Amino acid sequence: MVRCPECNTILSVPPDISLYDRIYCEECGALLEVIGLDPILLEYVPDFEDEEMEWEEDWEEEEDFFEEALDEEW
Repeated sequence: MVRCPECNTILSVPPDISLYDRIYCEECGALLEVIGLDPILLEYVPDFEDEEMEWEEDWEEEEDFFEEALDEEW
């Protein structure tokens, strides 16, 4: 048994768990990766779709800035 690092819920772990296996926390929806076996340590795996969306939003803001700067120069 181990606790979710995101919500502190107790998770049951299969006896044959290996390093870098992934576990899903049903309570908070976090995807967790095993980064240690003795004791068992879990780390949150970021959702890359969320990061991609943030990057796209940042890029759109930069595009708007450059378009405004070009309009002012001309």
